Amino acid sequence: MNALTTFADRRAAPLFTLIQRIAAPLLRFSLALILLWIGALKFHDASPVVGLIHASLFSPLASATFVHALGSLEIIAALLLFAGTLVSAASGG
Repeated sequence: MNALTTFADRRAAPLFTLIQRIAAPLLRFSLALILLWIGALKFHDASPVVGLIHASLFSPLASATFVHALGSLEIIAALLLFAGTLVSAASGG
């Protein structure tokens, strides 16, 4: 049983190495894609977001201008994630 486990560990090691190498960039890319999508939707139709903000404690901020500014910040954050800017600072390294 010990020899079988050692054999399986040796066969799986390259796969685990590959996964460890691509996991962080893939996570960063997927988060950037989602942020870009959500930010772009705020420019397509701001009224649902304005309604949600109006129903919350932040109702004074319920305007299309605020929603567009929020969408702009989300798009900027997505572009920074795509570019990999400040990734080492954010990860603590």
